[in-house]
Amino acid sequence: MSKQYHRPPLNKANLVMSAETIKAAKANPNIKFVMVDNADFSDKTVPANLLGLLFKEDQPGFLAGALAGLLTKTNVIGAVAGLQTVPPVVHYVQGYENGAKYTNPNVKVLKIYQPESGAKDFNDPDWGKQQGVTFIGQKADILFGVGGNTGNGALLAAKEANKMCIGIDVDQFVYSGGPDDQNRERADMGPRPGRGACLLHRQGRPGGPRGRDGARAG
Repeated sequence: MSKQYHRPPLNKANLVMSAETIKAAKANPNIKFVMVDNADFSDKTVPANLLGLLFKEDQPGFLAGALAGLLTKTNVIGAVAGLQTVPPVVHYVQGYENGAKYTNPNVKVLKIYQPESGAKDFNDPDWGKQQGVTFIGQKADILFGVGGNTGNGALLAAKEANKMCIGIDVDQFVYSGGPDDQNRERADMGPRPGRGACLLHRQGRPGGPRGRDGARAG
């Protein structure tokens, strides 16, 4: 008979909820917590039940940019991003620009970060769409949306203008309309937090991988 191992409960939260997650971890020492996209513990006292999970966002960003650099016909591409104060967002955009210039030294990369706006952080598709429209007006023929629903607004702008776009995190081919958009949405880039969380779940079993503060998952 195979042994049955107890798997401790595990909650995960993104960078925006980091302060709340640290507080909750301290208040609930018997529950394991994971912060996705964050391992910067400001108080330097890391609870034993809390781990930060980081990804190398510049790498998928580079691939997105390399693809855009090859596909652009105007030599102008754009990136509509979330908050510049969030490191993963900056990593995506920097990788995108570097990748585009690697495959196309003549490409011009238009980019903009969403201003901090409280409840609308990463959740302002109207603002994202307007920036996308502006970039298209400046001859961008490929848009990279990297910022939650804010970035999704840029993808909508590309869709309505019959331009190509690249999304992140989720399957934008399904999210933005499926087969009707197959000629517009070219790729989805991003880390796999689900895979990272699965690896962390395995820590509860004897012989499972050991985690550490700031663990990275591809």
